[in-house]
Amino acid sequence: MTNHVHNTLAIICKHITEGKKPILHVSHEKDGIWSFYCNESDHDQNNVDAACLNCIFENEPSVAELKNLEAGYDAMRILQEMDIWDIQKIQETH
Repeated sequence: MTNHVHNTLAIICKHITEGKKPILHVSHEKDGIWSFYCNESDHDQNNVDAACLNCIFENEPSVAELKNLEAGYDAMRILQEMDIWDIQKIQETH
């Protein structure tokens, strides 16, 4: 385990923190906010938790490769077992 500072907060869906679903969608918003979702359904404020970003990367090796994902990009995969992430620029909505 590496030493890191717990100074970056991330949003993570409760399906993931409760161990019910894997991480299938990672978003690094232009404002720097990171989000991790299972892609089960839309998540509101009652269905998400706050977590340490570096802890997520350390505890979930399948997403560790995304720690350098540029702000303004999404990464998605269909199954947890898939090593290939589809990385795309986040489309702005007006």
